[in-house]
Amino acid sequence: MGIVTFNEELHCPVSAKRMFHALFEDDHNLIPKIMPNVKSVDFISGDGSPGSINQVNFVDGHPVKFVKHRLDKRDAANHECNYTVIESDTFGDKVECVANEVKFEDAPDGGCICKIKSCVHPKGDAVLDEEHLKAGHGGYMAKYKAVTDYLVANPDVVPWIIHGCHNLMPKIMPIVKSVDFVSGDGGPGSVQQVNFVDGYQMKYVKNRLDFKDKENCVINYTAIESDSFGDMIDCISSEVKFDAVPSGGSKCTIKTTVCPKGDVIPDEETLKAGKEGHMQQYKAVIAHLIENPDLYA
Repeated sequence: MGIVTFNEELHCPVSAKRMFHALFEDDHNLIPKIMPNVKSVDFISGDGSPGSINQVNFVDGHPVKFVKHRLDKRDAANHECNYTVIESDTFGDKVECVANEVKFEDAPDGGCICKIKSCVHPKGDAVLDEEHLKAGHGGYMAKYKAVTDYLVANPDVVPWIIHGCHNLMPKIMPIVKSVDFVSGDGGPGSVQQVNFVDGYQMKYVKNRLDFKDKENCVINYTAIESDSFGDMIDCISSEVKFDAVPSGGSKCTIKTTVCPKGDVIPDEETLKAGKEGHMQQYKAVIAHLIENPDLYA
């Protein structure tokens, strides 16, 4: 049996930019929160760029245990993404892989048209039964529907400086190699690690999210570990709040508390380096958003 191809065209009452971001840039955070049958979406390899592989893990009792996706191409400017389902416990001896091409185009009504092409590659001469194909297609459409419903119900939800930093920081800060989740799903208690490029003054920093209030633009987090802490610093707690100002911008208030180890007194150079790194991140984000005024709109 040859390759089986599906072509689908859907109208979504959400802009192309928001749909693309939710499905192909922030899906590892969003999907487990809005789809009860998804336990987690974890990166297996890569940093989110083409060639990266993530695994969708389903809850116990679901007919599918896991699905692995490889990102083949992602074009944020044109809202296009190609990816391949390379492995799943449901493939058995029938399916080799499923290649997908997705494109979102803005529609006159403010929503978008989603065009999907899926090619199911069988293993050898295996014959794919209709039930197998229907189940796969149904799961695919359920994901799109869940994302659409969520974005319609939350028209103002946008990624912001901390929520989207794992995607944004490596793109706009040359010193940052990657930002990876060590534990958690992005909610309070989650820990992520910022990895710096070779030759930088520090190798890594681990941040724990303590509190996040999107509605009031408030976030508290703690740097709990870093190779730069040495025997001087136990942790660094930060409280950040953004307040809108009449000009259309915002005022960012930051309170940082450095907790030393025992009776150690951190030297001025260490404190200054930490503050400069903190400010460098904020300045990079501000410059990026000014250059891209429609980003996250």
